[in-house]
Amino acid sequence: MARLHNSPQPEVRLSALQRWAEDLETRAPKGVESARPSVLTAAHNLDLRNYFDLCAFARNLSTPSSIRSIAAELLFPVRRAVERNVRSSIRSASRLSEPGSFWPILLKGSIYGRSNKQGISIRFALFTCDATSLCQSRCYAHDLLDASKNAIVRGVINAFIAGEFEKEPKLRPIILDGLARHTRQAVRLSLAQRWTSTEGEQSPAYIRFSHVGEMPAFPNFANALAAQIASLSSERVASVIYTRHRRAKDLNQRLFVVNFTLDASSLERSSWAPTGSRLVFSAFDGQTSSLAEVNFLEHHRWQHFPQVGEGNVCPATTTSATERTCRSFLCSTCFRKV
Repeated sequence: MARLHNSPQPEVRLSALQRWAEDLETRAPKGVESARPSVLTAAHNLDLRNYFDLCAFARNLSTPSSIRSIAAELLFPVRRAVERNVRSSIRSASRLSEPGSFWPILLKGSIYGRSNKQGISIRFALFTCDATSLCQSRCYAHDLLDASKNAIVRGVINAFIAGEFEKEPKLRPIILDGLARHTRQAVRLSLAQRWTSTEGEQSPAYIRFSHVGEMPAFPNFANALAAQIASLSSERVASVIYTRHRRAKDLNQRLFVVNFTLDASSLERSSWAPTGSRLVFSAFDGQTSSLAEVNFLEHHRWQHFPQVGEGNVCPATTTSATERTCRSFLCSTCFRKV
């Protein structure tokens, strides 16, 4: 994301991106005959690249602040518009692809991902979000790999699968059968990634639901997938979710560890938190809260905000942390039931 701030005329490039963004919502859907990720990425390559450039303007501190501010305001609506256009292409593939080929192709790739920071996780599209005024532009979905073409397309595919599961009961066994082999692999990887504390206590194995986006938007799918994980792991792998969504109470609390997330602009959402969930806090600008069990200090690649206020801070997000992973601090607080 570092290349754009060196442009001799960043104002000109931003102006072009603004004109492009205005056209996104009204553009005719791009029909494709296959829902393969490579086909979808190619069909939307320019939009995906332009969005990534917009992220570069918004995130890079070498960019003039006036340009950075304009770009930041566009991030969330533009990301959702790009995602919805990709979803429209998937719908066209369901009509145009060879009979019987659509779902096998869509379910061929794993809905699960893996990273040092997130562990085993499922990414989702941002059009599922119940976003706050603070999280819209500051979400880590607009940072680096989470803003990349492949990451966005995978998130849309996952959200499309969930949406179809939600509205078409006859598809549910087909979808769950197609996901089972990916879930088995995710369970094996999750169990292999456990760690042992200095006191000899083993961390829970877990899979993180929607580390970007919001799976509670489709609670029947989320509950069914959590049940599949529990079944295939003999209940050794926890389904963990951080969520701001109003439908969090529709999640099966027996199957989930719920970390309900607030920020300074959404304190009233505490009433949305399911019974038995953990209150956590996105500390944008470093603003923490003593209401939360855990505060996560806002940090991006080029910027890290120190704590302002009171409350317990996640050790992996402190300004002194050199490796920002739960494992590096042998911390499993958020992966355990309250």
